[in-house]
Amino acid sequence: MCIAIILITSITTTIFATESNVYEEAELYGRNADDAEEVYAVRNQYVRQRESEDAYALREAYRNEMEQHLNLRTQIAEYALSWVGITPYVWWTERTWGNSLTLGTDCSGFIHLIFREFGIDVPTGSAMYQDYVGHHITFDELLPGDILVYEYGSHVALYAGNGTVVHCSSPEAGTCTFQLKDGVATAYVRVID
Repeated sequence: MCIAIILITSITTTIFATESNVYEEAELYGRNADDAEEVYAVRNQYVRQRESEDAYALREAYRNEMEQHLNLRTQIAEYALSWVGITPYVWWTERTWGNSLTLGTDCSGFIHLIFREFGIDVPTGSAMYQDYVGHHITFDELLPGDILVYEYGSHVALYAGNGTVVHCSSPEAGTCTFQLKDGVATAYVRVID
């Protein structure tokens, strides 16, 4: 979001910095016409066209910034889904190797490893997600890449989009998916703004 604000501020500054040039150019362009009404019409048409182009550029910059964030969210969700059926669940006290997507991990280790692949640092320990990571959102605000906290921090999962949740579930199930239901999770956490 910070990048979008900086980009929008930069474009807005450019728009306002060139506004006086637009009017100067319109006057120069308008002076070539013989009739005063034609000068006025040509000038206004030119100014509206430039203002429209600048507004379009601003909207495009904002849209591109939002697509990049959605693209990152989608990449995270797809990466998490790629480990379904592959990553075994291993309780942290039984692991001598630490966290590994190939050797095994638990629910919070899975979330940690998925985000770490994209340079985002989130802790292991599912109870941390209840109060100390990101910021809380509502069920209706869920986007791919958001974290679901269950039973007040005893389990965490990743929302993959389209009603699908991916998580490292249990020694029997390993990493799997399930369908999202409202009211089951105790918190929804966003770490990607």
